[in-house]
Amino acid sequence: MSCHATVDKLEPAIERRSNPETSVISVHNQPAVHHQVLPGDAARHHAISACLASLAFVKTVAAINEQRKSQGLDPWGMRVGLHSGPVMAGVVGKNKFSYDIWGDTVNTSARFEQACEEGRINISEATHHRVKAYFECTPRGEIEAK
Repeated sequence: MSCHATVDKLEPAIERRSNPETSVISVHNQPAVHHQVLPGDAARHHAISACLASLAFVKTVAAINEQRKSQGLDPWGMRVGLHSGPVMAGVVGKNKFSYDIWGDTVNTSARFEQACEEGRINISEATHHRVKAYFECTPRGEIEAK
């Protein structure tokens, strides 16, 4: 399977909709899942969108892995770590510009991803607080992070 064909399979998970009451969250220039905006509830909205996008990507990669398995290919490993909080954002580079985010929130997300099982999503307590009314979550206990 070519890289282009794989991106085509991932597109339905990140497809834009033309509903004016929805919004798109984007991190590292990768569009995520749309979610109806809850007025005055932006922090929860972004956490919900990140969870929905993560679930869509995990599901899509699992489907691709079934196809890869039938072709005798090794599966792709995928883990997701989510944390909610402030980030710094900006354009970096002199010749080739790239939009990026960084800070403790990004680093904490990376630690949660590193501690995650393949095909699973780890969320921090801060994210759990924002999404617990919308998703069924299973406690994993404490995760050691630097």
